[in-house]
Amino acid sequence: RLASIGVNDPLVLEGGRPRQREAFSITNNNLAPRLSLSWDPRSDGKAKAFASWGRFYGNLFLQAVVGEQGPDLLSPYYEFDEDGVNAVGLPDHQVGNFISSSPPSATQVDRGLKTPFTDELTIGWEQEIAPELSLSLTHVRRAYRMQLQDIDVNHTVRRPPRCERTGTASRGFCDDFGVTLVPIDPSVQYQRNPDGYPDLYIENLDFNQVFRVGNYNYQEYASYELHLVRRLRRKWQLDASYVYSKATGQAESFLSESGNDPALTELKTGYLSYDQRHVAKFHAVAYLPGDWQLGGSVNWSSGLPFSFVNRVQTHDNVEFIQTRRLFGSRDPYGNFLAENRNDHRNHPAYELSVRARKSFVLGRAAAGAFFEVYNLLNTDDLRLIEIDNHAEDLESDEIRQFGRRFQMGLQIQF
Repeated sequence: RLASIGVNDPLVLEGGRPRQREAFSITNNNLAPRLSLSWDPRSDGKAKAFASWGRFYGNLFLQAVVGEQGPDLLSPYYEFDEDGVNAVGLPDHQVGNFISSSPPSATQVDRGLKTPFTDELTIGWEQEIAPELSLSLTHVRRAYRMQLQDIDVNHTVRRPPRCERTGTASRGFCDDFGVTLVPIDPSVQYQRNPDGYPDLYIENLDFNQVFRVGNYNYQEYASYELHLVRRLRRKWQLDASYVYSKATGQAESFLSESGNDPALTELKTGYLSYDQRHVAKFHAVAYLPGDWQLGGSVNWSSGLPFSFVNRVQTHDNVEFIQTRRLFGSRDPYGNFLAENRNDHRNHPAYELSVRARKSFVLGRAAAGAFFEVYNLLNTDDLRLIEIDNHAEDLESDEIRQFGRRFQMGLQIQF
């Protein structure tokens, strides 16, 4: 195929200009203003209104730009040879006849790359409702801007009537090809059929995928926290809180697969992997006679999100094979039903932990021994991260909560 388009070296761009080394600098000099206010309306130390706003810059780190140095990746495909011997009787390590190849997939860095930053606003009210007992309500809003993401800029999708052939549509995009049926008889022309997924059209035949790292993503986080604190009095204290929150965005990492498929452009925004609607925590400690301390904690949280995906291999409009991940599932009739990312929820989870501590004197030093049990009830909640339902057998990425754990220790203060 390279010879058919008159290109001998796939790294030579149109016009015969080879890609050359180029020096550029990473700059992280940014102005980050912050403002905080606090007001005691009665000047008695029993109530407080507070607010703060700040801009916090991250860093442009080296990993985000070294991908441009290569090596560029090739993805050849071969038939599987079960007996491991070719037609003339030589071993072929089960690598059969050549199916297809494509030019290299490369990475490039946007020369206008900017430092990611976060704008954070906090507003709250704290009130003493009884001696040594305070209650506060806090609202936090964070806007993550200019987040890094690599996207494939060498493929596009089309909408009818700009389709290549019939104008068949999938999710509003053209779906004329994707699966190529190669006939057994070489004299019969192969067929390119729709596969239920949006078609990919290539821009520059000298490359396959070109991943450009730039400031393409954003994230939003908002929460309300109700916090109850009972300071140490009559030998016991507690800390309890409830948080309602929502986190949305396009990706959690700049190497996320969400940028690898142009067909995801309209669907990749969704709940982030750490999004939880409700989180409640309770911690308490009691000081008992004989220098004993007994404490415990209870944590309960609503389920984290997960996605149904289809991981498939399809052809683009010039028969380069593309590995794709699209959010959604197939119905019993084989139709692809598109979804937003992280549209599903795991079950709620809880954890109970306890701790006992004994203080004593060891020679001339103060010492203490403690014993802790994490996950006292030995819960083994399963968290689903992703379910791939393209294959006949479901494939899932999941994490199971670690079981009951014990810890003991000795502390000595000289």
